[in-house]
Amino acid sequence: MVKRHALIAQAWFLVFFFSFRDASEKAGDTGQGDDSRWHGSLQYLGLTWHPGGGGNAEVYPLKLDGKGYLVPEVGAAANLDFRLNGAFFFRFTASLYKDCAFVTAGCLHAGPRIQYVRGRNSVNMASAPS
Repeated sequence: MVKRHALIAQAWFLVFFFSFRDASEKAGDTGQGDDSRWHGSLQYLGLTWHPGGGGNAEVYPLKLDGKGYLVPEVGAAANLDFRLNGAFFFRFTASLYKDCAFVTAGCLHAGPRIQYVRGRNSVNMASAPS
């Protein structure tokens, strides 16, 4: 059990280290473009939508409606991407958040992604275990 917690802590450290390292490199960008194959990012988690309503809406302390369709979540995810080419990349993600019932939750994820880019906008898709 202790080894598992140590492994999770190490994964968090690596994701955050590369995220902040990448952000600091971009702050000093000279405008010549970024040829790095590695990219780090941080995301915030804020809202969950349950299409059929929450099955246990009575235990959702922050629900925005009586049936638990919309429930705020508080948390963050750190991503580390390795670009394979213009359309494919591999993502490592670690997240920590409070879920619908305001219980601490999180995940570690690693998997391939495909990305479509048009101008400054992009959409990416993935299917991998967490």
